[in-house]
Amino acid sequence: AATLRALGHSSETLLAGSLFDVAPDLSAELWEQLWKEIRSREMFAFEFVLRSKDNRVFPAEVTAHRMSLGAREYLCVFFRDINERKRLQQLKNEFVSTVSHELRTPMTIIRESVSQVLDGLCGQISALQREALGISLSGIDRLAGIINDLLDVSKMEAGKTTLQWDRLNLSQLVREVVESFTP
Repeated sequence: AATLRALGHSSETLLAGSLFDVAPDLSAELWEQLWKEIRSREMFAFEFVLRSKDNRVFPAEVTAHRMSLGAREYLCVFFRDINERKRLQQLKNEFVSTVSHELRTPMTIIRESVSQVLDGLCGQISALQREALGISLSGIDRLAGIINDLLDVSKMEAGKTTLQWDRLNLSQLVREVVESFTP
């Protein structure tokens, strides 16, 4: 019943037709590849585009379950319209991108101001002040790194960048975190 409502077809129409009637991007070759994947597992999930009776095209999350009853194989397919999920994902990505970009400017100003004080451009500072400002500068740099990471994640989700692995000195990282909380 849910499938009939979502696609707008009668059960007779769906049973008389084929999957190609409701899946505009599906070709015989792609179906063969999907069928191989489905047959190699009991369950296979993927995203696909479906078309309703009124020609509304929408993204769907499709889950196919393969079942064998005696010598016969059956395929039970469930789908969910994920148009709203995709829209919310896009809004989230835009929000993260906007917030990240809006935070960068004040972070840059704060960082440069602290750097100028540390460099003595605003007068002499004591050793205790220098240490506190150094820790502040380190925290600002860490926050700027988080902002950059948020932007990188947004780019990765959009397929605009790839992940590169690198080694990290865990002892050094722990020391820096401990030092930042010492005051």
